[in-house]
Amino acid sequence: MTAAATDTVVKSTTCYECDANCLFDVTIDASGRAIKVEGLPNCPRGQLQLERQYHPDHLLYPLKRIGAKGSGEFERISWEEALDTITAELQKAKAQYGAPAVGFFAGYTKEARPQLQRLAHAFGSPNYLTESGCCFSATMVAEKLTYGYKLK
Repeated sequence: MTAAATDTVVKSTTCYECDANCLFDVTIDASGRAIKVEGLPNCPRGQLQLERQYHPDHLLYPLKRIGAKGSGEFERISWEEALDTITAELQKAKAQYGAPAVGFFAGYTKEARPQLQRLAHAFGSPNYLTESGCCFSATMVAEKLTYGYKLK
């Protein structure tokens, strides 16, 4: 075992990139940085965990667009300014179009759903949505195309 290897620790964890929740091992260096992912040889999502985490464009703080849409020009702003901006835009949409014009969408992470649903109701919008409705429809189409179905 090399000196560098003794400065690392391997932690077993779970990948949450899909419903399979595969187990994998993450090698962590002495500084606490994940340096290797093992255990998901046939899963591109799992293998890309480190690239996604440490990608130079990984967002670490709020950004505000300062250039034309699509220009890629942004400036860093505080969390307070970001939340104030979101609040103002939501209130503007509500005043101009009514609360039902705003939808609140929850992705795969189930833990935040109760809070988002409560926000939607407090805002007055009946439009609380989750990925489940979208994903299941896509699954049905994929299964029909893969396994076949009756033609009328």
